[in-house]
Amino acid sequence: EVTTFDQTTESWSGFGAVTAYITDALRFNGALRYTSEDRSADYTRRVIRGGALVGAIFRPFPPTTLSRSSTNWDYSASLSYDFLENAMAYASYGRGTKSGGFANNPNDPRALRPDGTLAAEFDDEVADTAEIGVKWGRAAGTHLNLALFHIDIDGYQTSLFSGINFIVRNQDARSKG
Repeated sequence: EVTTFDQTTESWSGFGAVTAYITDALRFNGALRYTSEDRSADYTRRVIRGGALVGAIFRPFPPTTLSRSSTNWDYSASLSYDFLENAMAYASYGRGTKSGGFANNPNDPRALRPDGTLAAEFDDEVADTAEIGVKWGRAAGTHLNLALFHIDIDGYQTSLFSGINFIVRNQDARSKG
């Protein structure tokens, strides 16, 4: 069996950040990023030496091209306050995106899931993160950082080995601590 997979990605983005000093001790940081991405994948599979088992597991399929596009706005904002010369408190919020794509070795890239979507394609992963904390440091290299965080991930990209190939799928996740 010979499977070919060729994925092409064209991505454009712009990024900007600003720091505003509200007082000598209080500052605001903000950032914004726009990303546009076009991705395509070309698949082929042919069986070189057949057999009942190889033919059942690795069925050939004709050349197939899949494509997807996505645009995302990612951002972050934070406030930090220097309450001592070597200590600060902060609060931040941000959104980040990891683009979707295509599995590199599906049984058949044309196959559909029960919901009608392509089994070979996985969606963007979007994480929203909130954090508050305190940082303290000394010139001698001693540091103490304390933080509380909460992360919600919509469409977390997870990979599962089926015994034959890897299946990438999206599921929601949450982390806090």
